[in-house]
Amino acid sequence: MPDFFEEDITLFAEVILPLSLQKNYTYGIPKEFEESVAVGKRVEIQFGQRKIYAGLIKRLHHDEPKEYKIKPIISVLDAEPIVSETQLKFWEWMADYYLCSEGDVMNAALPAGFKLESETSIILHPDFKEDFSALSDKEYVVAEALTLQKELNVDEISKILHRKNVYPVIESLMKKNVAVVKEQLIERYKPRIETFVKLNPEFSSDQNLRELFDELERKAKKQLDLLMSYIHFSHQKGKDFAEVVKSDLLEKSQSGAAALDALVKKKIFLVERREVGRLSEEAGDMSGHFELTVHQSAALQKIRVEFETKNVVLLRGVTGSGKTNIYIKLMEEVVAQEKQVLYLLPEIALTAQIIERLRRHFGKKIGVYHSRFNQQERVEIWNKLLHGEYQIILGARSALFLPFDNLGLVIVDEEHDSSFKQEDPAPRYHGRDAAITLAAVIARNEAKTAGDGVTKQSPSQPSDSLTSPAGRQEGELLRSAELSGSSLRRSGGGARDSESKLRCKVLLGSATPSLESFNNARTGKFGLAELNERYGDASLPEMVIADIKAAQKKKEMHSHFTALLLDEIKATLAKKEQSIIFQNRRGYAPYLECRVCHWVAMCPNCDVHLTYHKFQNELKCHYCGHRKNNISQCPACGSGELHITGYGTEKIEDELKIFFPDAVISRLDLDTAKTRGGFQKIIHDFEKGKIQVLVGTQMVTKGLDFDNVSLVGIMNADQLMSHLDFRSTERGFQLMSQVSGRAGRRHTTGRVIVQTSQPQSYLLQFVLAHDYVGFYEEEMNHRQQFFYPPFSRLIQLTFKHKEAKKAWEAARIVAASLQKDLGKNLLGPTEPAVNRIRNKYLVQLLLKLQRSGKLITSVKKHIHDEMLKLQESVSLRSVEVVADVDPM
Repeated sequence: MPDFFEEDITLFAEVILPLSLQKNYTYGIPKEFEESVAVGKRVEIQFGQRKIYAGLIKRLHHDEPKEYKIKPIISVLDAEPIVSETQLKFWEWMADYYLCSEGDVMNAALPAGFKLESETSIILHPDFKEDFSALSDKEYVVAEALTLQKELNVDEISKILHRKNVYPVIESLMKKNVAVVKEQLIERYKPRIETFVKLNPEFSSDQNLRELFDELERKAKKQLDLLMSYIHFSHQKGKDFAEVVKSDLLEKSQSGAAALDALVKKKIFLVERREVGRLSEEAGDMSGHFELTVHQSAALQKIRVEFETKNVVLLRGVTGSGKTNIYIKLMEEVVAQEKQVLYLLPEIALTAQIIERLRRHFGKKIGVYHSRFNQQERVEIWNKLLHGEYQIILGARSALFLPFDNLGLVIVDEEHDSSFKQEDPAPRYHGRDAAITLAAVIARNEAKTAGDGVTKQSPSQPSDSLTSPAGRQEGELLRSAELSGSSLRRSGGGARDSESKLRCKVLLGSATPSLESFNNARTGKFGLAELNERYGDASLPEMVIADIKAAQKKKEMHSHFTALLLDEIKATLAKKEQSIIFQNRRGYAPYLECRVCHWVAMCPNCDVHLTYHKFQNELKCHYCGHRKNNISQCPACGSGELHITGYGTEKIEDELKIFFPDAVISRLDLDTAKTRGGFQKIIHDFEKGKIQVLVGTQMVTKGLDFDNVSLVGIMNADQLMSHLDFRSTERGFQLMSQVSGRAGRRHTTGRVIVQTSQPQSYLLQFVLAHDYVGFYEEEMNHRQQFFYPPFSRLIQLTFKHKEAKKAWEAARIVAASLQKDLGKNLLGPTEPAVNRIRNKYLVQLLLKLQRSGKLITSVKKHIHDEMLKLQESVSLRSVEVVADVDPM
């Protein structure tokens, strides 16, 4: 392939590559492709000497770059754009705000099935007739191998010929039209193909079918059994002689493939292979129809009023208040206006209840998108949305990148949840904040299209004044979106203007909102609606402190359980009600220690203890995944006196089975929910009452609704309050409040036992009183005093290297440069709590920034320049620098 054009090229494309590049590259468009290229289509391009990628056209223009000689695009891969210009503007904002490249965003946004790679492959020429007579011995060996393996790479040919220099042989095979060598794009997505079986219409009349039965009964009993199974199966589907899936028919009939093949050969059955969807599609039956309570109706009306003047509204509703009912009513309104809805949840695998409920209401209008789907399914969902087959998408944070063309409402449920934050790799975005910006981009584009005169800065030219929108947004983009008009305008007499089109709005929902979001609502940047009564007049649970220190003095501790908690579990079992026991640490015990020399089992790759998992009888690192078999002797002193310290969910489950041998006890954590259906099975069994006591991590805190749970036990509240970052008290309040909300719903008043050795903690007092507003006011005083969000913005820089010395050197150089701009608001360099992960030492800087957009722009540019300088340094270019904007 030539490195540049000789022909006269007038059209060029700025192409985003799935690589972490500082700038996008420009490619030339040959005349033959000028009619087929378009923004948002993928093109096959060469990058570097031989590598081929599927890049995405961001912009078409006529400006030939002067810095380098352009290459041509090789082909156009899509018949229609797979990404819209609105999405590209959103990508550009995300790359700019979160200090990453658009290639990083592309990698996060597109399903792997759309991101093609190249392989150097040597394959037989399509016209080769397997005539080996004219080949040399070496050529014959390679050609014969190709007939068997279909494809060989250069290394494999070298091994076959036992020589390094194989290019002359390959060249000769090419000249003789035996083989071709090329860089070949590998398309990952393959459609799912099913075989369908149906009865030949010739036998559908009663007379012909009766004659067929008689003939098969005399000659082929197995074929008759299969035919009868088919008729019964198709009748179950609600239609006589309906087509059925071959694999389902064979499974239900318990027949062999031979009987089916015989019926096909006799033309009694007709078969057809065709592409089918991978996704479950259930028809809505509206069996979940409901009426809102008075309190819910008032909250819904308040949301509508707030949407008149605000693009973002926060719904603060106590646990069990029925926020989902309000979401559904809003979604019905948006769908009725033929708009799309995006419903974001923090962890999609934890929301089987909501998925089932929404499908009862919306049926085939709703699609689900999350990481538990395989890549083929994700491509399929993407394509269905492109063609308007879904009006509602329920998904985790990655669903933000789907190709919506008519988005009217984004719901961010449990908006406080830290799972909305992407940690690694880049872009390290927050799903809630990005959702607000996405809605602003859409509103801005709609306002521009409608010609309403909005002339604010376009998101296609983002600057750092486009600040994060959840507690951090005075940016031009969001302001222009809020000024561009409301979704529910009213006309005379307060009635909604039926001609007004719903512009994209965002509803945030939580019982314990993030302090940033609630501060936005209290200061008027967001609208605010509140729902302070539980559904069905159920009361909030009674909170009781179990003082661990006092219990120890009275000798009322039984292992890690106070007598109070064990008595409550016993009483709950006697009433045939259910309990949830919350311990926010998985595994059996945090570490293994020698009583003699105090050796502790440590991860060889990370500066952390190995966690003991009893079920697998092994030690695991929860940072890098390192595993080793459990040991019985201390490797340091040889002693056999090893003991485990601390406790996790696995140990709690184990001990409860000893205390309550007749109870059915199960565990819900990352280890038990790994498989695709693992979580759903545990939750289903708990819902049906098959499990009496459920032990879990924070997975049990997230939006689950169980009618028969009357007791929640929090094993170790101290652990939730002892983290070293400024958000620790906020997280502790949220986790304890959320898990407490699982207790007591429609028919029972719940009871929550909180085990702690710090009963006088101010945080616990707010939790016990269910006093979110009081906690907010107290915590905001602390945040203001120490200049933490929402009074500042944070950027965390982490320097990683296999040599601690180099990580420190790079961090000190950057810190010295940034000190001029930030002064005392630059913290570090310092080691994090875990200072080595995957054999790399970590050093961190924390930047506290004033809320001035200009300062943020200046500091981000400064960071960018310093990272470039490190890349230019021979000794420090191997230092990895991770920039995390708005770290959690």
